[in-house]
Parts: sequence; C-alpha cells; structure tokens
Amino acid sequence: MFKKLWSLYKEYEEIINYIISGGLGTIVNIGTFTICRSFDLDLTSSNVIAWVVTVIFIYLTSKFFVFKTADKTKKESTKEFVLFILARLATLGVEILLLNLTIEAMQINEFIAKTLSQVAVIILNYLLSTLVIFTKKS
Repeated sequence: MFKKLWSLYKEYEEIINYIISGGLGTIVNIGTFTICRSFDLDLTSSNVIAWVVTVIFIYLTSKFFVFKTADKTKKESTKEFVLFILARLATLGVEILLLNLTIEAMQINEFIAKTLSQVAVIILNYLLSTLVIFTKKS
C-alpha cells in the first residue's frame, strides 16, 4: 500500500507539491491579513501586505519545494524572481478583470465568481511557473 502511494506521489510530485504550497500560501495569506487587521490596519493595506508576504512565501516554496531550481546562479535566480513577481501581478490583474466581468457585467454570485476566478488564476500561475519561470537548466 505504502509503495503504491509513494509511487503515485513520485509520479505527480510537482503537482502535489504545488497544491501543498498553495494550501500553505492560503494559510499564510489569511494569517497575515488577520494579524494586520488586529493592528487596526485598513482592509486595503491589510490585503496588500498579505498579498506581498504570500507571494514571497509562494516564490520560496516554489523554488525549493515544488520546482526545485535552487541550483541556479544568482543572476538566474534574480531573473526567476522578477518573472515570478511579474507573473503574479499579471494574474492578479486577470483575477480583478474576471471578478469585474462576472460580478458586475454578468451578475454572477460573488462566491461563485471568486471561486471561478481562483481556478483560472491557479491554472495560469501553474502554467506560467512551469513554462516560463521555473525552467530547469539545460
């Protein structure tokens, strides 16, 4: 049984680790947001701080745990980090656009719209991470 589970894990290791990293990132985001709010920071400031902390956390877990690109040079790692930030800003823009489109224009329930936008953003983030950002050395 354990061998079968381990075999499945090894076969889908990157995707499983991506899901674990994302789940932990969600906890970091909510925790940071809650801490900021407990210090009476406004909603926008709390959300921005939580987003920044989460993006840094997700970058580090992606680099060392998910895609395992720790062997890159300082120059390669800097490029990787900049691309990661730009990709996350782009998918944040996609999320905002999708939320406005689905909630405002299409009158879809906010929870459903947020869930749909998150699915799209997760897929886009994974594709950008695997195809553009965390490429292996050739």
